[in-house]
Amino acid sequence: MRWALLALGILAIVGLTGMNVYSLYELRNNSLESEREAKMLQVTEFADRLRWRFIRTFSGLGGLNMENVDATFKTTGQFPPKARDVLQNASEHKLFSGIYYLPADSDICKHNKNTAQFLKFNPSENRFSSTKKETGVICDGLGMAKTRMKVIIEGYKYNNKVIFDSHRSMTFALVNLNKREVFGYLVMPFDQQYLAKDYLQKGLVEHFGNPEKTGVEVWLRDWTKDRIIARSEPGSEYKPEQVKFFKKFTDFFDDWQLEVAFTDNPAIAASNASLIKNLIVLFAAFVLLSGALVFMFITAQRERALAQRQAGFLANVTHELKTPWL
Repeated sequence: MRWALLALGILAIVGLTGMNVYSLYELRNNSLESEREAKMLQVTEFADRLRWRFIRTFSGLGGLNMENVDATFKTTGQFPPKARDVLQNASEHKLFSGIYYLPADSDICKHNKNTAQFLKFNPSENRFSSTKKETGVICDGLGMAKTRMKVIIEGYKYNNKVIFDSHRSMTFALVNLNKREVFGYLVMPFDQQYLAKDYLQKGLVEHFGNPEKTGVEVWLRDWTKDRIIARSEPGSEYKPEQVKFFKKFTDFFDDWQLEVAFTDNPAIAASNASLIKNLIVLFAAFVLLSGALVFMFITAQRERALAQRQAGFLANVTHELKTPWL
């Protein structure tokens, strides 16, 4: 019975210790998971804010009377003042290398020429003027926009629609809702040098900072060309095996994605240190409890053996005293 009770006691101590170790690891893992989920949300927020940054540049388009814009352009060859004010504000941003307008019935992109005459918005004069431009990026963006609008124009309820040609250009389809048709397209090619080297690189550094402090390192990668565009830690080496999460952009930058590696920030380091301390204390308690239980068992065994020897000795003495002498 005593051996059975000792085994049950040790088993109980082992079981309680195991449950506490499991609880400590679960608490740590939950803390790490919460920390990483927060970083993943931060990456998603950055992607959404980036998209909105491009679109809000032309936020004034939604309040324009597109029927008036269409009629004014057909009459004067220029947009009305309110529309030009929107373009004037947009042209102040360095994201775009220019703002070009092409009427929906324009066939300029059908010509096989290296350059063609486009209408480009001139911010210094606050008007459109004719300029020669290579057709590639502009016509590619226009082609994508036309294809997209053919699909959705039936029942479309807004006076404009933005379409991205990945990281190359952004196009606004201008919709005359009364006629239920697109009357023109504003095409804005991106300034690739500024976009990649200045805007996106700077944005990643400012938003995510030092990975040793923030616990996350982010790379902007062109997955079609296997090329790193920008990184949150300048000069850091990209290691695919470290990537634990990636975020694609919604409806733009189709060839690019944000790839994330998690690092040990101070919060995670503190969590790991706390886990180690708790495990040490738990192990010490396990050793003390187990040792005390074994010590008490051994002591009880010795006392029982001593009692048995004493009883045997008394029995022998009594037997000798009762035996008559011859």
